[in-house]
Amino acid sequence: MPITLPTEPSKVTRRDPRLLLLYGQQKLGKSTWLSELPGRHMVISTDPRGWEYIGGYHVQVNNMLEYCQAADLIKKATPRYDFVGIDTIDLIDDWSKEEATRLYKASPIGKNFLGTSIVNDLSKGGGYPLYWEVFNKVITGLLGLAEQVIIIGHIRDKLIGQIAGQTEVFSKDLALTGKVCSMLTSTVDTTGYITRKDNNILVNFQTHELITNGSRCPHLKGKNFTMKDKFDWSVIFPDWYETHK
Repeated sequence: MPITLPTEPSKVTRRDPRLLLLYGQQKLGKSTWLSELPGRHMVISTDPRGWEYIGGYHVQVNNMLEYCQAADLIKKATPRYDFVGIDTIDLIDDWSKEEATRLYKASPIGKNFLGTSIVNDLSKGGGYPLYWEVFNKVITGLLGLAEQVIIIGHIRDKLIGQIAGQTEVFSKDLALTGKVCSMLTSTVDTTGYITRKDNNILVNFQTHELITNGSRCPHLKGKNFTMKDKFDWSVIFPDWYETHK
């Protein structure tokens, strides 16, 4: 069918983020919030230590092979899941390095490789392209899991300089390796930085030079939200809640 140019401006057809990335310090309650997702949902957990205290709909995976198996089952599930959570992306980053090393050792060029990690042991960054390729396959496959996917990550404070030679300046960044951080944040629709103050949950979607966050969604873009006691998913996914009243 031939392409035709529109004669009227298009209208907004969606508010909810398809890919949502939330990150912050450990033990803020992020796994608990995933267990409280509405509708038909499933969480892929990479670390059993939190979920054994929570319960809920989750599948435990311990390596890249098990992650791929779980993701494939979720994609084939009928009916399709409304929400899928990834808790956390940090270990998938580590598993991507392990998988890239395995693939390299299985190739003709790497059959004599004696190191433990191509990222750490190949000279001149030679292991990074294959590692990026493995991790990127995970990212590009996220949209196929559900209508909405929530990715959980942890924080890393990165020293970027000093002011007047005295004050250390840190940026708030995802605890991921190098380029994969920008791969992930450029793919998701929304990135939120989470902190706690007293019993309140603070979710920051404001773009800032020292914090990796922001949103394409107008109702989240440039916003800060304070949630009392419990994470309110209706703030993030108003369309879903509106159609499931």
